[in-house]
Amino acid sequence: MRRLAGVTLIAGSLLFFVGAVTPVNSRVFGTDDPLLKLLYIEEDPAAWDLAMTLLGLGGLIAATGLVPLARSVQQVTDRRILGVIAYGAATLAIGGAVSWVVISSVRIAQSPFEVVFRGCQPLAVWDVSGLNASRVHHLRCCPAPERRSEMAGLDADRFRRDHVR
Repeated sequence: MRRLAGVTLIAGSLLFFVGAVTPVNSRVFGTDDPLLKLLYIEEDPAAWDLAMTLLGLGGLIAATGLVPLARSVQQVTDRRILGVIAYGAATLAIGGAVSWVVISSVRIAQSPFEVVFRGCQPLAVWDVSGLNASRVHHLRCCPAPERRSEMAGLDADRFRRDHVR
């Protein structure tokens, strides 16, 4: 059991780490500028999807590795409370990992514009500083998909014109 726990904890942690340090993730989460985030995700959507998959899968595998670890704790101690705490921790970790899988899946399913400006919550409206008032109004009114893609294209084009050489 301990070997299984160790292997799954290490494998899951490595997958999560690789997903976290991918260049696209480092650039997207390393800036506060929403237009830069949009540009980075649009430049390499396959890398973004891969990074989100590795983050979700790695977290879930690592959390699952806590179950055999809890079993080992239960077997080596005669204090029942330690086994209960270990299983409780594993359960909480798996719950958090499942939440992470949902967040990663939503990020994969959303368009780059929605990832940057709406986040993972259906009603969230993120700070859109740098956009003019009419675009903010359209964003808050949940524009139709064709309007969102038009807005994303305008924003990315404006950004490229002003900042990319």
